[in-house]
Amino acid sequence: IEREVAKRQAQPIRVPITAIASPSDGVVGFGATRDHHSPDVRHVDVDASHVGLCFNPVVWREIVDTLNRRA
Repeated sequence: IEREVAKRQAQPIRVPITAIASPSDGVVGFGATRDHHSPDVRHVDVDASHVGLCFNPVVWREIVDTLNRRA
């Protein structure tokens, strides 16, 4: 797995990214939500459980803002 991760990180993603994550996720480790290799990443932290992310109004507001920014 580490070899595959290193291979992925060797080629940064070249499009803008909005990465939404929760420190209190409980399933995905918070450190794993960070992309330190791609040049245009905006990290957004919200307070939500793993399953609760899809119901969180802050998440949906960030998605709308991101789409409006890219339009």
